[in-house]
Amino acid sequence: DAFKDLAACEAVHLRSLLASLGYKPKGPTIIKIDNTAALRVAEDPVMHDKTKRILRKELKIRELVESGEVKVEYVESLKNFADFFTKPLPRKEFESFRKEIMNDTA
Repeated sequence: DAFKDLAACEAVHLRSLLASLGYKPKGPTIIKIDNTAALRVAEDPVMHDKTKRILRKELKIRELVESGEVKVEYVESLKNFADFFTKPLPRKEFESFRKEIMNDTA
């Protein structure tokens, strides 16, 4: 998915920026993905029938996983903070994310 690739490229850019400022990252940057199919494509270096139509340039995340700069992990959709910023959510989910992001203990 192009958004996962973009997130991975942004992560690598930020890693490079931090390194240039003297803060070398210890280990890979973790990217949470709530789509198991996208997770498998990012981790599996073998092209399968279902992925043969994906352009190679859109598989940058796979290269970054192989190089060890990025690590992808599964996150349940209900715990995916990216949804808070990118999707309209039902009120209960929105308020739950907002409470956690704002560190609201009340």
